[in-house]
Amino acid sequence: MTAEFFTELAELLDRLSVASDALVLAGDVNIRLERATNPNAVEFHYLLTGYGLTQHVSGSTHDAGGSLDVVYTRNDLPAPSVNIVDIGLSDHRLLLWSTSISRPPPVYVKSSRRAWRSFNLVDFRTDLQASAPCDDRAWQQLDGDSLVQLYDNTITQLLDHQIPVNTKTCRRRASNDGVR
Repeated sequence: MTAEFFTELAELLDRLSVASDALVLAGDVNIRLERATNPNAVEFHYLLTGYGLTQHVSGSTHDAGGSLDVVYTRNDLPAPSVNIVDIGLSDHRLLLWSTSISRPPPVYVKSSRRAWRSFNLVDFRTDLQASAPCDDRAWQQLDGDSLVQLYDNTITQLLDHQIPVNTKTCRRRASNDGVR
């Protein structure tokens, strides 16, 4: 084990920890996890528990004894049932595990946008100069609230003419929740 391994694992867990999807870390880590005084085992355990992960393998997973294989899940998930089986093909045991993790149903959101790349300032300025807010006869008798309404309506009409609002329905993904 190197310090780089733990650094890269921490970076990976940083990215995965913000996802709303289920997280399961399973495999052969080649660290003697049963040795409570082994610095690598201590650091590995400390790192994963710090990210809210729990180890579910509770027995020897190798011919020479000890735990080298893991099944970690987030604390907020149902604990998997892990069986350690010697099938005679390797010095490692087979881990059979199952859990009741289910995918949440997809969430769809509507998004309204304008194609601002198509915006033409020269055309907009020309249209604006020909509009009511630029003709003092059209607004001289209006109060403040009516002036604001005239301005809002005019700008919206000009933009709708040049770059109409486009509404799309998109599937929301965990990565869309402002985390990057």
